[in-house]
Amino acid sequence: MNHFLLHLFVRGAGQTVCGKTIGSVRYLAPVLSIELIGGAAPCFLASILSSPGPFVYLTDTDPLGGAGTEVFKRIRGLPVGACEQIDDDRMVRFELGRDRDRVELVLRLFGSAGKARILGAESIIESLDSREAGRPRPAPTTPRAPSLAVADADTLIRAVETGPGQPVPGLTEELIGCFTADRGPVSPVDVRGLVAWRDEMIRGSCRFHLGSRSVRSGGVVPLPDPVPSGLAIRLGPFDRIDVACRRAGDFILESIRDDMIANHAAPLKRHLDSRRRLADDLDRDLKTADSFEMWRKEANVLAAFQSKIPPGSSAVILPDPYGSEKEITIKLDPALPVSDQIEKRFKRAAKLERSRDAIAQRIRAVREDIASLEKELDAVAKQGSLGDAIRSVDSAIERCGLGARLQTTPRDTRQSKTYRRFELDRMWFALVGRNNKENDEITFRVAAPDDIWMHAQQVAGSHVILKSHGAPGNPSDSILQTAAGIAAYFSKARHASLVPVIYTHRKYVRKFRGARPGQVTCEREKTIMAEPALPDTPARGSTPQ
Repeated sequence: MNHFLLHLFVRGAGQTVCGKTIGSVRYLAPVLSIELIGGAAPCFLASILSSPGPFVYLTDTDPLGGAGTEVFKRIRGLPVGACEQIDDDRMVRFELGRDRDRVELVLRLFGSAGKARILGAESIIESLDSREAGRPRPAPTTPRAPSLAVADADTLIRAVETGPGQPVPGLTEELIGCFTADRGPVSPVDVRGLVAWRDEMIRGSCRFHLGSRSVRSGGVVPLPDPVPSGLAIRLGPFDRIDVACRRAGDFILESIRDDMIANHAAPLKRHLDSRRRLADDLDRDLKTADSFEMWRKEANVLAAFQSKIPPGSSAVILPDPYGSEKEITIKLDPALPVSDQIEKRFKRAAKLERSRDAIAQRIRAVREDIASLEKELDAVAKQGSLGDAIRSVDSAIERCGLGARLQTTPRDTRQSKTYRRFELDRMWFALVGRNNKENDEITFRVAAPDDIWMHAQQVAGSHVILKSHGAPGNPSDSILQTAAGIAAYFSKARHASLVPVIYTHRKYVRKFRGARPGQVTCEREKTIMAEPALPDTPARGSTPQ
């Protein structure tokens, strides 16, 4: 998304979204729809996170129509406290919640694919890319040059003179072309006019267009009159940024509507192609089954002239009793007696005759399935809205029993595991391995480097990983004591009154040469004495024995 357009959008969007409450958050690649509740009617923050985006806009109607997969459930019900553009790039940050529950929703709107993340004080709590969950919070990037929104005339002049090597974020060739006088081989840029127009745009006191030379509509930029020629996309004129962004967002969504529906309906299309291939195979089987009369005829002819066939013959020419003055050529197996070959032909003829009706019946059923699937896909194509089309696809997928094959978000093997999990308070939880293999998984695949690793000292037991929902700083002593009690409980020292438990940051835990599953060594560990006990909250998964 163009840096300057995003700046203008955030200035207006902040007044709209602040004070509202997050409702449902739904995702259907590449669209993320966030419901904002408050006021007379809800509104929706729509983000298109890949080509022809990334792009973000506010709309009165849900772009997904309630379809897609619900994500980011943790932020549902949290109030929006602030909305701001992060200066170093095309990123928008929304502060959610209050006090210790405060988290951030950050939308990254540049590159070929944007990102959406829920950030805590130190780590990524949740991301549409599920592999990022639990990783340390991204460090701020190097600040870029002053953007078009704040750059002075001298900065813009230097940027124009040095060319594309020193760009000002938000300043594009399309925009420069609007302020270039066509006079001779050298066309000076009216930077003073550009700055004056920029200031009017920020005040919201001038009409404008959105345009782009490329077909990638997510890169549209605000343009004044007259709009330069040769634009692949031109929208407007507009008086308000929110209306312009909504129009551009609807334009992008409409351009990818068919692709989104096709991607969502891919299981149906694959199923249809499979049924068509099956129908072709059954047609061939039916033609084979129709040959039962030929096999029975050969068997009868061989039986009639069996005494005249020399042993070891590879083929015979015999009179055809079913036709006048005709002969029939029959191939034989020299290694088998003629009587066995006659019996085999009778059995095959009987088997093909029996299968013929079954194959024909199955072909009718498969053809009915094909007609039904084609009808379903035709109905999807005729739906007026994206949401209606997606719901129609979901209904068809469910009727065909294909729901288990549909995945709208990236699969994360870590989330498919049922590790023991204990919620210690609103911000801290503990994961416990059930066996040596799971101990290695939670330690080296699930835990982030700065998570706390625990284990009962000098005895066999489960690895315990202490993680936060984004809480700043280190856990309190009471949280450490509770987690240590869990580590003691899931160890061979469970029946002792007090158990020494070692703990350190996960980054100081490693495997050693020749280590078996679950075996590790650690550094910089500390020891805490803990009573083997579980917190009041029961373990998720199975009840510990």
